[in-house]
Amino acid sequence: MIRKVLMFIKRDFLMLFTYRFALVFNYLQMIMNLFLFVLFASMFGERVLTILEPYGGDYISYILVGSIGWGYLWSAMGSASGSIQQEMVQGTFEPIFLTPTSPYIIVFAYTVWGLLMGTFSMLTFLSLGVFVFKIELTGNILLALVLMGLSVLMMVGFGLMVAGLNIFLKQVGSFVPVIQAVSLFFCGVYFPIEVLPRILHPISRIFPFYYSITGLRMALSDKASVPEVAPYFWILLVLAVLALGIGMYFFRRGLNRARREGTLAYY
Repeated sequence: MIRKVLMFIKRDFLMLFTYRFALVFNYLQMIMNLFLFVLFASMFGERVLTILEPYGGDYISYILVGSIGWGYLWSAMGSASGSIQQEMVQGTFEPIFLTPTSPYIIVFAYTVWGLLMGTFSMLTFLSLGVFVFKIELTGNILLALVLMGLSVLMMVGFGLMVAGLNIFLKQVGSFVPVIQAVSLFFCGVYFPIEVLPRILHPISRIFPFYYSITGLRMALSDKASVPEVAPYFWILLVLAVLALGIGMYFFRRGLNRARREGTLAYY
């Protein structure tokens, strides 16, 4: 199993470095977006904002944690569904899934690759935060890692759902950016939901990503105690179990249906 996963990762590395300019400009775009938000905040003349006190108060830390958490979670979700969609477009999906390799090993390899890229992005942003913006993450690092791990499992489950639907319905992946945009607005990634009209606040609780981002921020802040963060742990644990179970069901059903109908070979 490990050998097969490593072969998939090697293949993806070779493909990645074939398009070096695209790789460089992709990371430059992410870094520029971070600087854009930081410069936008500097117009107000204050780095520490009262509205952010529950999360430590520092706007740059708020943006950095939101960017890291959001990017890493979506890399976990998009790794499986995005890779499968790409294989289908290129016409390599059917040959790969007709090999003796278990479909779950293939999906696991896609997920590991996505997490590797997400980890690299996370380390890049952390380095910028520590060395350029002089931020200090003084909270409970271990608790933050636990919450991030549960969030990753949850997002992998969602990725399996999208992948399963995409296999036999096709073009489902085009709805993901819409969900992403709506979630970005309501989950407090770049601004606290407290700035939204009060009537919209309950909507944020509908999105699982809200509990990931908010819990992560609270864990990394010295303003919140472990009992205050504990509810986010239990919510994410339940969501992770449900998402993985439902995701594996959708993926298996989608793959079996596509095999019966003979639609694995085209997108």
